[in-house]
Amino acid sequence: MLKSTFFYVSIIATMCLFSCSSTREMQVLVTKPPLFEIPTDVKKILLVNRSKGNAVTVLEGVLTGELPGTDKNLSEQCLSAVFQTLMLNKSLSIMRHNQILSSSKGSSSSFGGSLEWDKVEALATQYNADAILMLEFFDSDYFIRDVISYNSLPGVIVRGNASATAGFRLYYPKKQSILYEKEFKSSQFYQESSTSRLLALAKLIKGSDALQDVSFRTGQRFARRITKYNIWEDRLMYKGKKNTEMQRGERLVIANNWQQGVDSWLKAYTASTNTTEKGKIAYNLALAYEVLGNLREAKKWITTAYVDGGDKKALNYSTIINQRIENEGILTEKQ
Repeated sequence: MLKSTFFYVSIIATMCLFSCSSTREMQVLVTKPPLFEIPTDVKKILLVNRSKGNAVTVLEGVLTGELPGTDKNLSEQCLSAVFQTLMLNKSLSIMRHNQILSSSKGSSSSFGGSLEWDKVEALATQYNADAILMLEFFDSDYFIRDVISYNSLPGVIVRGNASATAGFRLYYPKKQSILYEKEFKSSQFYQESSTSRLLALAKLIKGSDALQDVSFRTGQRFARRITKYNIWEDRLMYKGKKNTEMQRGERLVIANNWQQGVDSWLKAYTASTNTTEKGKIAYNLALAYEVLGNLREAKKWITTAYVDGGDKKALNYSTIINQRIENEGILTEKQ
């Protein structure tokens, strides 16, 4: 079973249209398993940027209106996201090579040949690394989609799109094999308004911001495939109305005292004779047990919530709990 320290809860302050809303929005920090399993003997990983292109890359950038050197800086931003994400996995030691290597392809926009194994092993020896994760290519794009004039005011709205594509290989020197090879792409839409059409400078500034963000998210998206990570997920909690113990349980969990909240809700469930109310209390108990890390008990109570109350929210939550139980099994196997 996962340690309960993986699970925390924060209350989201929400603006409600109706003061009589029966639910409160919550968030739970959930540990996600990796989609690709790194061998257990890999403890130290070296990150290497091998996306440096040749003169063709720079020329193409100038012809398309990009800033020379932009992709170089953005590739480093992408690799920084990989570094930061992998560093969250305490079982791994992550290092970065201090030089950018030349890509095997001049354009550096798609996979070329892999790095020679003697060079891979030399890097592994230099850093005492068990595996080498290489950014093999990186490409970014930024363009204005359209310019729309205001109907009644002077000025325009500019709409644009930023995208980044990156290719990664995970080299395993011990067996001279490439464990993983994948291309990832992210894009981001944005808009900016101005009182004039002199948007060239604004385009470069805004485009730089957007490309920085999309480059980071591309690296983060990749890193999350090869390591477990935590992410906040939305949940609901039913508010107590007439039932004193249900209200007390609500106040306790808001104060982050989930075990005592469970005790109050168990009393409320036993005392209630209303099937709809019992379903809501059972729903809250499922939430509390999820937060406490007891997913089996959460599954029992969310099933009870659906049987007692027939609430579709309970049925949807049951699917989430089932997936979490499956993921927990995956994580447990890898520990």
